Amino acid sequence: MDNDVQQPEHASPPSTQGEFQDKTGLFIYILYLASFVVGITYLIGGVWAYVADQSGDARIQSHIENAKKIFLWGLVGYIVGFILTAVFVGVFVIIGVSIWILYRTIKGIIRFNKGEAYPL
Repeated sequence: MDNDVQQPEHASPPSTQGEFQDKTGLFIYILYLASFVVGITYLIGGVWAYVADQSGDARIQSHIENAKKIFLWGLVGYIVGFILTAVFVGVFVIIGVSIWILYRTIKGIIRFNKGEAYPL
């Protein structure tokens, strides 16, 4: 009996920078969600969105642009809400901004997982 069958080599799958880059939008969205528990992750995700490489395909770029908008407008909304707490309206502004961030982030995660671009 001839044993010419070669056993497959057990090599780990290659980990490339491209695969990591493809998930950047998803990682940023996860950081935004984590910010409801640990607030600093919102800033980390926002900075990451602004320094992320834009050389990916249009789908990935649309999610990075969405993450930038979430960060910028969320930060502006939180600052305005904080200022307006002096007249007791700011709490409602902060709650509204938080709901908006949560909505845009979840919508982004769903579209990312479906492989769809985020409409800008």
